Amino acid sequence: MALNRNTGLALGFGIGIVIAAVFFGTSWMMKNGGNLLKTQALQNTTPSVIPTTKPIQQIVTAPATPTADTNDTILNRMAPSQDEVINDIQNNLQELYGSNKTE
Repeated sequence: MALNRNTGLALGFGIGIVIAAVFFGTSWMMKNGGNLLKTQALQNTTPSVIPTTKPIQQIVTAPATPTADTNDTILNRMAPSQDEVINDIQNNLQELYGSNKTE
C-alpha cells in the first residue's frame, strides 16, 4: 500500500515538473529567443521600398454663418409676452380684491 502511494506521488511530481518545464521553457523562448520562432520572411532586416505618397489637398468651404438675432436669448424665449403679464396682474387683483363694485 505504501509503495503505491509513493509511486503515485513520484509520478505526480514528475508530471508536474515536466508540465512546468514545458510551460516556462516556451515562455522563455518567446521572450528571449523569439527570432527562433519567427519565419525567414520576418527575419529579413533589409528595409523594403516604401512608396512615397502625395498628400490629398481638398479645399473645404464652410457654410456662411447666419446673422445672429440679438433679441433671441434664453431669457426672451422664457419670458411671457406683455399681454400675458397684464392679464395675469388683472386676474390676480380681481381674485384679491374682488370685482370693482361701487355700493
